[in-house]
Amino acid sequence: MVTKADNITIFNTTEFCRIRSILGHNVSNSAHHSEGVSLIMERCVGSSVMIFSDGSVCGGSVGCGACAAVLFPVSETDPVQVDTFAVGSRVGSLECEIQGVILGITMAIKYFESFQYLHSVQDVFIFSNCYCAIDNISRMKFNTRPDIYIKL
Repeated sequence: MVTKADNITIFNTTEFCRIRSILGHNVSNSAHHSEGVSLIMERCVGSSVMIFSDGSVCGGSVGCGACAAVLFPVSETDPVQVDTFAVGSRVGSLECEIQGVILGITMAIKYFESFQYLHSVQDVFIFSNCYCAIDNISRMKFNTRPDIYIKL
């Protein structure tokens, strides 16, 4: 398992579309986000594992929190995997979003352990709708939650 942070690339759809425009691909301003996600997903299908993660809190910022992740495997014949995790009560949505990404990473590790026919180096794309969670993970910024840092 590779744990170096420089092996993780983080970008949002606006940045992806801007890069595509520089390379000569026309992407209109109104289509930035949906076009960006579509382009990324097209690249992934059949060659990369795609994971979509989400976290949420019920009852406000001090309610109960949970997260979920959905893994789309490389092969279309392999089943789509869905997993959920109860984060706890009195947690914020950011913690739930981060735990959703961690759940996705855990699912990817288990997926690669169970399928021996995959390449030794395989791309995994984790999609999250929470830029703050992605930013905290990329910078390993967990001042108040060292347990999350240890998990990652």
